[in-house]
Amino acid sequence: MLADIRFPAYSGFNEKTMQFVFLHTIYDTEFEETISSNTMLTHMERILSVINVYEKRKLDVALNIVLYWLYLNRNFGFRMSVCVDWLKDYHTIIYAKYRDDIERYLGML
Repeated sequence: MLADIRFPAYSGFNEKTMQFVFLHTIYDTEFEETISSNTMLTHMERILSVINVYEKRKLDVALNIVLYWLYLNRNFGFRMSVCVDWLKDYHTIIYAKYRDDIERYLGML
């Protein structure tokens, strides 16, 4: 399960792509994975990294989406409804894919 996420760490400038590189590290209870991007992602955009990491590992994506939203709420004051609405409005296909499980986990809070 998602335990923490650290961001961004500036890694430098990639001469080949001519872009800056930022590292975001996802810490799970079982693993850690560092993702690089050429932009500083917003808190909300980082959910896409969380989704990709857990999909790739075939782990419970919906649970970790909700855990990330709880992290945003606890550390930055994001309301859960804002997190849900952002995913629903800007990434409707992803939201639809995990909607039932997300709602089930939110109902447990």
